[in-house]
Amino acid sequence: MSEPSAPVVTRPSLAQLLALALPVVISRSAQVVVGVTDAVMVGSLGESALAATTTAGMNTFNILVLPMGIVFVVQSFAAQLTGKGDLHGARRYGWYGLLLAIAMRSRINTT
Repeated sequence: MSEPSAPVVTRPSLAQLLALALPVVISRSAQVVVGVTDAVMVGSLGESALAATTTAGMNTFNILVLPMGIVFVVQSFAAQLTGKGDLHGARRYGWYGLLLAIAMRSRINTT
């Protein structure tokens, strides 16, 4: 009888981690640039205009981050199920994500 082999543990390199993180860094940096540009554009209008602009930017981010986070979780589960070979389960989670996106889009459009 052969003994079970030990699980293979691989650790990603720093370059692989940075390559995965790069799109997130770029998107967050772009959001910062938009916020700073908004503040510069309305800065000469006074403190109340600047406060309204920064508050609106933060509120928009807060409204959008919850659906994005939920969709990221759905994508993670779908990817795990695809990796396990459970394509039916992955499609089910894909449909959940699509329905959630449609519901959030209609919710955002009505507000």
